[in-house]
Amino acid sequence: MNDCASDLDAWALTLGARVETDGRTQFCVWAPDHDALAIQLESPAERTIPMERDAQGYHRVTLSAAPPGTPYWLRLPDG
Repeated sequence: MNDCASDLDAWALTLGARVETDGRTQFCVWAPDHDALAIQLESPAERTIPMERDAQGYHRVTLSAAPPGTPYWLRLPDG
């Protein structure tokens, strides 16, 4: 199983943006039809961070520089 969705009851709590107990934020998206996704952060400086894809189609990245309230969006391969 993966970090994003360990069972059917937990998926709603683990997909999307989730603040971890250590203060980092995990972003997780299920997009099996895409080979690559990225998180676009707007502050403190605009930047794009690639997400890692697993065999089940979950894309994820954990960031220390994305506290609650940080503006972001999901960037698809076609822009």
